Amino acid sequence: MADRLSETVEKQSNMELPRYEQVKRAVRRYIETQGLKPGAKLPPEVALCKEFNLSRVTVNKALKDLEWEGVVKRVRGSGTYVQKVGLSNRILVTSLPLTNDDFNGPVFAGIRDEASAQKVDIAYDTQAAVPKSDVVHRLGVDGVLSISAYGIDDLTAMARLHEAGVKIVGLMQRSRVEEVPLVSASNFEGMQEVVRHLAGYGHRRIACVMNNAYGNDVMERFIGLQCAMAEANIPLDPDYLLYSGGVMNDSRLGVWWRRLTVPPTALILDGYLALPMFKVLNECGVCVPADLSVVAIDDRRSLAHLTPAITALAQPTYEMGRAGMRKLVNLLRGEESVSQEVLPTKLIIRDSVTTPRK
Repeated sequence: MADRLSETVEKQSNMELPRYEQVKRAVRRYIETQGLKPGAKLPPEVALCKEFNLSRVTVNKALKDLEWEGVVKRVRGSGTYVQKVGLSNRILVTSLPLTNDDFNGPVFAGIRDEASAQKVDIAYDTQAAVPKSDVVHRLGVDGVLSISAYGIDDLTAMARLHEAGVKIVGLMQRSRVEEVPLVSASNFEGMQEVVRHLAGYGHRRIACVMNNAYGNDVMERFIGLQCAMAEANIPLDPDYLLYSGGVMNDSRLGVWWRRLTVPPTALILDGYLALPMFKVLNECGVCVPADLSVVAIDDRRSLAHLTPAITALAQPTYEMGRAGMRKLVNLLRGEESVSQEVLPTKLIIRDSVTTPRK
């Protein structure tokens, strides 16, 4: 045991983990590699202290944590015994506080349904989209499903956790650099489909309005917009672009629209902005689709009931939730390698797009 435990701690010394966390990992790894079954006895504390050249306080803290996590059982006057082998069947789902709307609601429904199918329990943390490693270890979960669409910095944090040995899958993120398990929607390809749809009707003055400009998904859409416009040889007028780091209201939308010298013939906008934008258009006497064709990104239930019904790009929200949970469980079971999964969006054709007036 001595060689294997020392080797494990030595390999982990570069991870910048507290020493007691390294001891915990070494003990877990020893249990797995030696094939110990529940009830098997581990070396006494004094032997572990000598092996790791650490104080009894440090080793005691490591064993206490492992006991709290259900990995070992400590019997006073007898010793420390293996209590649990393998996975705890408990997953940590993390995110910033999210509203239960047409987008987030189905994501969580997919997560819950897949967790039930896989027979795993869920713990929630809404303090951060990507948790600290000490939070993961303290909760004794097997892995993390991180819901993050608002910042590329989260991607770096996911990569660090992944490199530190924490099984993590990111939802709504897409990376063209980092090797991190991710599940996202095809926002890049979806935006290209939207532009091609409008170009097919003859639109060349295309405007785009988006919230959360620093989000990974919005960046993917913007790149898709640029590529598709260039492909169709349509100029991208900066005046036709309105991106915000926060949530826009009808006042800001109205100021932007009224300042346009030559109005666009088509508008792509965030689904959240459909109602406030329609209020502005109504005030300005703009008729959809006679004067302006409109396509919404992120389909909402209300969009199908407006007059006219709005053509929209539907996100695979429920499927993303299920796919993310399934990918994480498969990673934990060693049944899947690190990969990125991009689920297709779907353009739902309704009544808000027509040929522009000459």
